[in-house]
Amino acid sequence: MLDAMVEHQRQVTAAAQVRSALRSGSPIERAVGVVMAQRHCDRATALGVLHEISGRRGVGFTVVAVEIAATAG
Repeated sequence: MLDAMVEHQRQVTAAAQVRSALRSGSPIERAVGVVMAQRHCDRATALGVLHEISGRRGVGFTVVAVEIAATAG
């Protein structure tokens, strides 16, 4: 029961973080929110994903962020 409550609170917190990031004006924060929502991960992991994509594609971090943020509408 306690594990379920902790998991629920984690999901509520993550959802709030995603909503906040998507409302912000920063493409990087919007991209982080998109990655968090898609991969059900925390902010640090999402930033790592963006860095990984940037390195793999050989393009700047901001370029990747802008492209991903654009998918959020």
